[in-house]
Amino acid sequence: MKFKIIELKLFPYDILVVFNATNEEIKTKLSKFGIDSDGLPLDGAYKARTIKLPNNAVLITFPEPPTKGVFAHEIFHAAWMILDTNII
Repeated sequence: MKFKIIELKLFPYDILVVFNATNEEIKTKLSKFGIDSDGLPLDGAYKARTIKLPNNAVLITFPEPPTKGVFAHEIFHAAWMILDTNII
């Protein structure tokens, strides 16, 4: 499992990117950061998933190595989620 936190300097939120992790590993890692994973749509099979977390950070998870297209698609979702957050 590779877990990377990308700090956004212009916004008060982070992007968490996870590669090659099971849903249980993701939930364990989130709990170490004090993020409640109950109710997050982490179950099921998927190529990638982007989720806005309760603290307004964004989680992008790739259970298998993504293609460039899948990676770009999920980055678009993450950018939209961050820009859609009311920060004022």
